[in-house]
Amino acid sequence: MPQHVLIPYLMSKLTDSSTLIDCRPADCYAEYAPLGGINVPYDELLLHPEKYLEAEKAYYLICENGALSLRAAMILELNGYKNQVANVFGGYEAYRASTESKKKR
Repeated sequence: MPQHVLIPYLMSKLTDSSTLIDCRPADCYAEYAPLGGINVPYDELLLHPEKYLEAEKAYYLICENGALSLRAAMILELNGYKNQVANVFGGYEAYRASTESKKKR
């Protein structure tokens, strides 16, 4: 089972040695991607992971609600990318919730 990370942890861990991969369709990424990262749609990521994933680098996978990125992380782990990929729990829904709660303070 892939590791899950929460938004605050993700924010502290995005560095040169890690990458955020948004696995939503390109149009969704173009519409809303406040955390940046790179867009590699789910199907493309699973068909050609070697194009996007380098050895010894950490990858955080995100989608709208965490379900698609979790599925991608599980499949990638089964295909040899164990301990390299983590799912961002709750995806952009969790990100929006965390930023909205900060605004209310």
